[in-house]
Amino acid sequence: MAYNTEELYKMALRIIKEKKVRTIEDLVSYMPCDRVTFYNHFPIRFDKFNTIRKELEQNKVAFKERLVNMWTSLAHTSPATQIFLYKLCANKEEKEAIYDTSIRATIEPPKHEITLNLIKDDDQKLIEDKKESIEDKKESEE
Repeated sequence: MAYNTEELYKMALRIIKEKKVRTIEDLVSYMPCDRVTFYNHFPIRFDKFNTIRKELEQNKVAFKERLVNMWTSLAHTSPATQIFLYKLCANKEEKEAIYDTSIRATIEPPKHEITLNLIKDDDQKLIEDKKESIEDKKESEE
């Protein structure tokens, strides 16, 4: 199905304001298109995508502010509940701080060094001659 980019853009902004969505995934779930179509109409580095992203970010900030206000006003909320709720809305850096770890975008495989010794026949003869000369020196010194 062909979608009009301008109509999708207006719809996205309306959904963000009305439904208070905070992520692209949530936004797309309310739209008539799928995620791939959404990104085809709004490539990541274009103005309309940046505007949508800013609106989503404003909703995230407002949500976090509401949580903080709720936590500070409710003395009976346990610390475990507070941390759990914060994890639900935390971004990458905040999650790293909570878990005291670093989250990597890619997992690097362990590095192994493999050395291949390819010795030609002539080189092998030189090595053997050298070993013999060393052994001869040792015998003559004794």
